[in-house]
Amino acid sequence: MGLCGCSNHKASDIEPITKGFNCDFSIVSSDLSGELSINSEGDLSIVFSGPDIINNVGIRVKEESIIIEVHGISERYTRAQAPQDAPALYIYDALASINKLTPVVKNDEIYISGKCKSGNFKAILNGTGYITKLMFDQIDTVFVFENHILNK
Repeated sequence: MGLCGCSNHKASDIEPITKGFNCDFSIVSSDLSGELSINSEGDLSIVFSGPDIINNVGIRVKEESIIIEVHGISERYTRAQAPQDAPALYIYDALASINKLTPVVKNDEIYISGKCKSGNFKAILNGTGYITKLMFDQIDTVFVFENHILNK
């Protein structure tokens, strides 16, 4: 009976970590990868490591402002000016919405489904509250997050 695979966690015990952390991210079936960080205010920053053509390109998202940095030159855009399929916007929008949704806990993983500015999404978090996977209904892309470090 004790080996049924049920989690000791309850949905009410889970606090998704959506601010104040760094991690590596990648996209399944793609060579797009990099380092992602979210500060304590919820501002997102990505520095790409692959593919080579965008190595060290940085993107920052803060509310409706997107800043792209290439070789030390920064350019600011409004959300309306940015490509709507930008990975940084998908991630930012989902993380901004996760805490407003009800988690479901299964086998020490946390599942959260809902809608954000970028559309309907599903997120999987590990038992400590860090996001590990993110999927959107309208795109055939799976974002993977690893090596989380809490910012102090």
